[in-house]
Amino acid sequence: MNKKNFYIYSLILFSVFIVITSSLGILQIGILSDTFGDAYTAVNSTATDKITNNLEYIDAYRYRPILFLTLKGIVNINNFLGISYDNFIIYKLTNIFLYLLFAFISGFTVFKITKKVNLSVLTEALILVYPNNLHNLCWSAAYFEIQCGIFFLLAFLFLIEFLNIKAKRFLIYSNILFIIALLTKEIAITFPFVCIIVLYIMHGKIIFKKYKLVYISQLIVLFLYFISKSFLSKGIPVISGKYFEGDFWINSIQIISKGIIALTIPLDFSILKIGLKEFNALFILYFLVLIIFAVVIILGLIKQKRFNIFLLIGLSFIILISPFIYAGYIRPQLILLPFSMTLIILLSF
Repeated sequence: MNKKNFYIYSLILFSVFIVITSSLGILQIGILSDTFGDAYTAVNSTATDKITNNLEYIDAYRYRPILFLTLKGIVNINNFLGISYDNFIIYKLTNIFLYLLFAFISGFTVFKITKKVNLSVLTEALILVYPNNLHNLCWSAAYFEIQCGIFFLLAFLFLIEFLNIKAKRFLIYSNILFIIALLTKEIAITFPFVCIIVLYIMHGKIIFKKYKLVYISQLIVLFLYFISKSFLSKGIPVISGKYFEGDFWINSIQIISKGIIALTIPLDFSILKIGLKEFNALFILYFLVLIIFAVVIILGLIKQKRFNIFLLIGLSFIILISPFIYAGYIRPQLILLPFSMTLIILLSF
């Protein structure tokens, strides 16, 4: 019955979300991305080119065959419907569907862990309406950001199923989805490390003996990905000084700080900077409320002797945004997966 209620409330939530965002004109915003370049590459390359990363106008350090294969699939749909490949109506509809699916899988994951409908629907609602996440409906390049997040979440969901049922097929499904997420976008490299933290929160130190198969299989996948990417992306996928103009550690701290800001403050960095410069009263009030909320949470966790869980959740967030240190930058809309996984862990444990 609880599962049925979850489905019903999710459907109502998604319907209301579509109606409100449509009436506010959010879904009518134009193209704000480099999707034209990706679409051109998808059209003018063979399947072999996509798999071997033999692509024009694409950073040689990127290896995202799933992105270009699925983009080609969208182009084929456009052709079938008689729509030009640079007409982005199909991309936008796909983005909306993926965004809702992403939120649903997040909520369902919380439901599988907690069996609580209210927490699960709350997870979906917070992910859908958080302004920095809503950027992804306007930014067409977020198509693969959301897609990678879906594969990441499904891999995590099947891992939870493995922990509950102890059937090895679920671990196999999880690792297959982990591979697909890696081949969609590099941010999925954080998956094994986040899983270790979640396992530790759930079971403590016993995970290093009881669940060796989980993290060893995930690390093997990551090692094989590292080797294949080194050959196919024409570059070794490690942190490179070429992505930074200044000191590596200073830039890393700046990116982590921006990640925390994007997680907690629903504004674009440029708007936030202007607001602080002008001492905007609403901004100051929001910061005060945020600080008070954080202090109350921390004191409550210390009182309950659960502050270590708070630290572990914080560590998982830093791990989730660590790929942006490699990239050398972070945008507010890129917080979607780190925001959602942090929320899932927080509400579940």
